[in-house]
Amino acid sequence: MILTGSVPDAARRGLTALGWKLGEPDGGFGGYQAILRGPEAYAAASEARKDGLALAY
Repeated sequence: MILTGSVPDAARRGLTALGWKLGEPDGGFGGYQAILRGPEAYAAASEARKDGLALAY
């Protein structure tokens, strides 16, 4: 998994402790919008550094 530099060290350590293998970013990040459909609710997220919007209802 590649993370941007804004992810706190504590979060990186937690992910590593869970078995995630982290790599260094190469600057090739793009924008994203995502919607997750859970069993009881929806969640939405959008790249904070770009124009975009993710909505779920």
